[in-house]
Amino acid sequence: MRSVFFSLIFVLLCRQSAPALEGYYLEEMTEMPAVFGMGGGKAVTKTWITSRNLRRDDGNNKQTTIIQSDPDRIIIMDHSDTTYTELTSETFQGLAIMGLMMFGIQYHPETGKPQIPDPLFKKTGKRQKIGQWMCDERILKAIDGQAGNTVQRFSMWVGADMDITGGLYSRIIRKLMGDPGQDYQSFFSQLEQLQGYPVYISTIIMGRTVSQMLIRYEYRNIPDSNFTIPPSYRKKELNFSD
Repeated sequence: MRSVFFSLIFVLLCRQSAPALEGYYLEEMTEMPAVFGMGGGKAVTKTWITSRNLRRDDGNNKQTTIIQSDPDRIIIMDHSDTTYTELTSETFQGLAIMGLMMFGIQYHPETGKPQIPDPLFKKTGKRQKIGQWMCDERILKAIDGQAGNTVQRFSMWVGADMDITGGLYSRIIRKLMGDPGQDYQSFFSQLEQLQGYPVYISTIIMGRTVSQMLIRYEYRNIPDSNFTIPPSYRKKELNFSD
């Protein structure tokens, strides 16, 4: 599908100094329990983010998600068969917004609009060092002490002595949700107000714990080639019945 000329240009761009923007590179360790017949374990997720684009490589190196801003494109690359799929913004948002339930966000039964608690978090007063960062704990106020929730507890340890803020975390979540619009502005504003980046997040869902811990972050120049599809990959149409 790709021309020979385009393939040659791609190789040359990778070898030479490609256009780059300043951004962040992060590595985060995720630990999942064994659920629904799937094995759990630990895996490192890698994220590159600039003002325009985001790339996230999952922990088993099988899938890469690329979110481009100009033009708007959501690309899922499957490394097991060297294919990629493009999602519409609407499909991507629908899938991503489901994950907001872990933040205690509910939806109005008639209008369908999100009901975002304010304040979303509350400080517990606990402080400890995680990795190389001193952190303060915050928990979700909406589910604290309430019974009957799928999410029993959501704990976030925020680095108090970091040179990055909640603005980066808010930007990553916003891009991963496909920038869902003004109805979620209160949610993102509260993430931006975090004084630091979440170093450790622990979620108890149906009695099982899922955790994520920041291992490393760097402020660096990130080339545009990080957010491109390799010429050897072929496009595959989305099929939810697979």
